[in-house]
Formats: sequence, structure tokens, C-alpha cells
Amino acid sequence: MNWIIPAILGALFIGFYNSYLEGSKKFVPKGFVNKHIYICSILFVGGIIAGLCLLYYKFEHKKEFDNIYNKHIMSPYLIVIIPAIIMNAYMIFNTLALADGGGIAMAIVNLNTFITIIAGVYLFGDKINAAVIISMIIATLVISYSVNESMKINK
Repeated sequence: MNWIIPAILGALFIGFYNSYLEGSKKFVPKGFVNKHIYICSILFVGGIIAGLCLLYYKFEHKKEFDNIYNKHIMSPYLIVIIPAIIMNAYMIFNTLALADGGGIAMAIVNLNTFITIIAGVYLFGDKINAAVIISMIIATLVISYSVNESMKINK
């Protein structure tokens, strides 16, 4: 499957999603607890939707479903639990950053790309070259400048 189209759609949908989170400053009261309740509500609804999807796959694609759960995701299910814990932490910090820092906060949050690239190299055998490393350095400098300028004009 061509990964570019899903990557572009993923960027669009995460942009829309993050815009909702940024907009939460208009309707969610200030404070960690209020923002945490908001993001947990979103995650709860997302969990219900995911659960319904799993039920669909359990009955309509039983062979693939059983294969995943019997051969690939086995007890103690850490391959599911650890990413779920990380996702919950990410969603909390993402909501706090966007609601308090605005859209420019995503420039910092999106530095996660570097972690993903480096992890890909060391854990999964992905390849990078000097051009990739140089572009990562340039991106960091540009993001730093953008954040600095945004903080100046949004004091």
C-alpha cells in the first residue's frame, strides 16, 4: 500500500483533532483537572468506538481477529497496554499544550518525529543518511525560532 496518501490523511486528521483540542480553551474551564476530564471523555468515546470495531472484526473477520490475538498479541498483552498508557499520557500533555500554548505548541509536540526516526534506526533497522540528520537539525532550529517569535507576539 502506498504510505504517502495515508500519511497525508493522517496529518490532516491530526491537524483537525489538534484544532479541537486547542479550541478547548474556549469551552473547558482552566485547570489540569478540567482538561484531564475533557481528554478522558474523548478517550472514553474513542474506546467505545474501538470496542465496536473489534466486535465487528471478531464476527466478520474471525480468522484475522483470532490470528492477531492468538499469535501476535499474547498475554500479558503488554504490546497493547504499554502503548495505551503512553497514548493516554500523550493526549493529556497534548491537550494541556494546545489549550495553553495555542497552535504553535504543536511545533514542539511534533518534535516527536525525531524520536520516531531515531527509534526506527536503533530498534527497527530503518536507514537514514546525513541529509536526514541535517534536515532534522534545520527543522529544530526553525521550530525554535517559530516558537520564540510566537511567544513574543502572544504575551
